[in-house]
Formats: sequence, structure tokens, C-alpha cells
Amino acid sequence: MKRMIACIVAWGLTCVVAASADAALITVKIDDTTEGVPTVTATGSSVTLLPDSSGEFLHFTVAFVDLAGLDLTGTPSEGVVMFESANGPLSDRLLVTTTTLFDIEFGSDPGPFPPVIADELIRLVVEDGTFQQVIDHTYILDPSDELIVQVASDAANAEVPEPGSLALLGIGAAAVFGRFRRRRAD
Repeated sequence: MKRMIACIVAWGLTCVVAASADAALITVKIDDTTEGVPTVTATGSSVTLLPDSSGEFLHFTVAFVDLAGLDLTGTPSEGVVMFESANGPLSDRLLVTTTTLFDIEFGSDPGPFPPVIADELIRLVVEDGTFQQVIDHTYILDPSDELIVQVASDAANAEVPEPGSLALLGIGAAAVFGRFRRRRAD
């Protein structure tokens, strides 16, 4: 009985290791931290930049790996809306549509933004200037295939105090210091 349990456990571990070795992980990184055209890189697959990309708008495709040859048209699109701060204006928009490959559109202000699609799953994100994982999608047909999209966007406009607020803070600090000094002199 112990030998049988040991064999089942060993077989289970072998299956887990084999399944994780077959996993196709595609990571796409979009870097929009500098002025000008955002850049895109991918590991685990290839990126093809499409001709309608211009300025702050990127349109590119990423090839399937393990799902190659499948047509997943009709899979719900995933969208991400990025804001400069919690109450700030819209800064970036990302749309991932799946057909026979991943079709990805990224728009950054003031450039054009990808359209909103009726069945789209939308995620809201506040940018912080670092690479943030905005999409992590595992496909139900083959759970070992995973697409991860990370975006780094310039957060330079996030929560900067107005000059008037800083002036009021300075006047208040001077008044407190003056009051403290006056009491000490008495």
C-alpha cells in the first residue's frame, strides 16, 4: 500500500513538472515613461508593429505560442484605462483583442485612444511611473498559455500641489515660528 501511494505521488509530481515546463508565458512591456513614441518589447513571442501606429498610439500584434493555429475570435476583449492620479484625467488606454493572435492597441495622451468595445472587460489603474501588470490572462482552452501585459507610464503630473497652496503653507509656518519666537522673548 505504501509503495502504491509513493508511486502515485511520484507520478503526480512528474505531471506537475511536465505541465509547468510546457507553459507558454508571453510577457509584453509597453514603456511610455519618456516623451515621444512609446516602446514595446515581448518575451516568449514576437511583436509586429502595424502601420497605423503613430505618435503616442501603438498598434501591434503578438503571435500565439501553444495556441498557434487556433481562432479565438469572440473571446471578450480586455481593456485598461490608466489615470494620472486617483482623481486625475485619463492618461492611457490599452485594448487587447484576441483572434488568431493577440491584437493590442495602446494610446497615450494626447494621442488617439483605442475604441471602447461593447463586450470589453475594463480594468482601471492609477499610474505610478513603474511597470504595472495591467493584464494577466490565462486561456481556458489551455491554462498553461498566459499573456501578461505590463505598462510603465509617466506619472509626472500626479498630485503636484499648486503654487498657491505652497505659499499658504509657507505663510502658516512663518506665523507659527513667529509666534513661538515671540513667546520665547517674553
